[in-house]
Amino acid sequence: MKKKSNNQESELENNITLYFEQAAKKRYIENKYPEDDVFEEEKLYLNLLQTLIYKKRNANVSNLLKIAASIFMFFSVTITAYYLVNLKYNKDFPVQLVERLAPSGKVIKVTLMDGTIVFLNAGSKLIYPKVFDTDVRIVTLIGEAYFKVSHDAVKPFIVQSNEIRTHVLGTSFNINAYTENQDIKVTVLTGKVGVYHVNQNDHPSTNFITANQQVVYNKAKGQLYKTEHNVDAKKLVAWANSEMVFNNSLLSAVITDVERHYDIKVVIPKQLKNCRITADFENSDLDKVLKILTKLIDGQIQYKKGVYLLTGSGC
Repeated sequence: MKKKSNNQESELENNITLYFEQAAKKRYIENKYPEDDVFEEEKLYLNLLQTLIYKKRNANVSNLLKIAASIFMFFSVTITAYYLVNLKYNKDFPVQLVERLAPSGKVIKVTLMDGTIVFLNAGSKLIYPKVFDTDVRIVTLIGEAYFKVSHDAVKPFIVQSNEIRTHVLGTSFNINAYTENQDIKVTVLTGKVGVYHVNQNDHPSTNFITANQQVVYNKAKGQLYKTEHNVDAKKLVAWANSEMVFNNSLLSAVITDVERHYDIKVVIPKQLKNCRITADFENSDLDKVLKILTKLIDGQIQYKKGVYLLTGSGC
């Protein structure tokens, strides 16, 4: 009788093993992270329950209790193991997330548990696990941030920003991914990063860039490309030191940065939006910035009801 019970338990083990072997075959991983696999808990439980009912016909009460206990053991351990192994793929797993928001007019510094330092620009949000306890470090960025990633050769660091994924091991780089911007820009200061666009219907190609190189993703066209010429990465992250550096930038983009930096509202007419601005503002107060911008476009500035009005005939 004991031998029969052991055989029944072995059959249950085999059923559980077969279930996960079949599930593993369905998982597809190539150049991107897979969609979250669904753990069919009810299906597995029903299969085991059916086996139990079938065995009940030929088993006495004592053996039935042993089999039930065995099922409970295997079922509990299996589920636990599944979630531990697949933590990074399971959105429903209760991972403790931390959300940091940099308010308008302020840059904040965030230090992650692995030693990575993140400077979060005004109006930006960073979401990350309180503890990186899986084999990959994943964070989500909305807005702009300058990352100084702590090196870990066996645990890559991935930044999710809209449809773009930035993959690194340890380096410093800047991501500009404000929701209202037409483009997402990834710029490297040191090291090397891989950037790719998440596309469920195709294999994403990765753009690798090094120091002073930049990758741009155009949201409207769905195009990801590496810029032809190098950029001055240090100037692009000057905002982390309360500086603003513009090099032949559209006035509309400059005004957007000024609004975030000083937590103000500026209105400009349509004919001024495409004016090009080149200027460096290092720890400058608001009045100085507005006066210089007004002079560069030969315009006027007024303040009415909490809003700055920048006017002019055009560029």
